[in-house]
Amino acid sequence: MHSPAGQNLSDLVASVSELLKVQEDSYLKTIRTLIRALETKDRYTAQHSSRVAYFSHKLGEHIGLSEKMQRKLRYGAIMHDLGKIGVPDNILNKPSGFEADEYNTIKRHPDGLKGTETPLLSRIVTIADTWDAMVGDRVYRKAIPRDKALEILEREQNMGQWDPELLRSFMDMIRSGDEKLAKDIEAINHGEEPAEG
Repeated sequence: MHSPAGQNLSDLVASVSELLKVQEDSYLKTIRTLIRALETKDRYTAQHSSRVAYFSHKLGEHIGLSEKMQRKLRYGAIMHDLGKIGVPDNILNKPSGFEADEYNTIKRHPDGLKGTETPLLSRIVTIADTWDAMVGDRVYRKAIPRDKALEILEREQNMGQWDPELLRSFMDMIRSGDEKLAKDIEAINHGEEPAEG
């Protein structure tokens, strides 16, 4: 039988847990609303953000991140392109190269951090973002085949832009990817959530 003090503590812990769940649900709803706003502006970017979140989460799993870190990673990845909401359509969907002023409009990382100087979760998102940009069709070019994209990453892994160890883990994950990976990406491209498991 619980003492009154023990019961009060249990009730307090339950209340705090419920509050945290409500806050997290509210946070997720806000993110989804922002992603829907982005999707009305640029469907490709919204799907790209979902795929980047997926690849980031998979890499986080692959390297053994805790569930808490994987959640942070997924939130950060899904939001990594939300700044594009404020970029004019004529720049965002331009099929050719950018002028200097246009490039400054879309430039997102003025700090110039490279490789292992950036935080781990940012390094993961950068790899997932680059991968999806390479293997997906863009306004200005067709997708690069998977094997060719892997060759490019292999060649560039030690050039300073990447965390080489993390990039190797990602390439291993992609090479060992099963049918589920392809099915999950197909679901995302159709606006659906990947199947659990």
